[in-house]
Amino acid sequence: TVLQNFQTINESIAINPGNEIRTISPTGTVVAKAKVKDTFPIPFAIYDVSRFLGIASLFKDADFDFADKHLTIKSGASKVKYVYCEPENIITPPKKQISLPSVDVEFDLKSSVFTSVMRGMQVLGYTELAIIGEKGKLTLSAVSLKNKTSDVYSVEIGETDKEFNVIIEADKLKILPVDYHVQISKQGFQDQMLQIIKDIVSQLKVNGFNNQQIQEHFSFERELLEESVIN
Repeated sequence: TVLQNFQTINESIAINPGNEIRTISPTGTVVAKAKVKDTFPIPFAIYDVSRFLGIASLFKDADFDFADKHLTIKSGASKVKYVYCEPENIITPPKKQISLPSVDVEFDLKSSVFTSVMRGMQVLGYTELAIIGEKGKLTLSAVSLKNKTSDVYSVEIGETDKEFNVIIEADKLKILPVDYHVQISKQGFQDQMLQIIKDIVSQLKVNGFNNQQIQEHFSFERELLEESVIN
């Protein structure tokens, strides 16, 4: 399910009214959203998604009743009252939707292809994936940045008239086993990421984090983080 996938990005989540669920990793490096079949009537937040899913799994064909402060899950004679957490106590995505400053490369990625490359990466013991445009061909590859002369497992996924090499840490790709349409921007997200970091820093400070604890929370370049923390 979407929640099972999103818990690998952030163990907590805040859900707004409607049928779209959004999440962000605690350090702001991964942002995800998905549209679901169900429509949520009110805003609410879950502190431990894994625990919530475990509770929900106790019921078969359950009904969910949303109240202002809690959710009641019931089936037959059994029920549980699940109390929401305060949204201020968790890291939540920015209210403004993130958008690409430009779309320089785009392609369709089949789930079977992604699974194949991920399997190749695991067998080879690598941790990075590369999207490469070279000599008219577009490939998805499992690579090693530590040893650029090592083996490479790759799958050709299309054609391109551009020359580029995009490296992605595989643990950042928290995606469901479905087909995707991928867009890449050469301009990146520097300005948007800085604002996201500032928002997360503000949330951490509300929860009592000092500057040293905030520094330890992140894995970003020090100068980028200091601009967020000190200002």
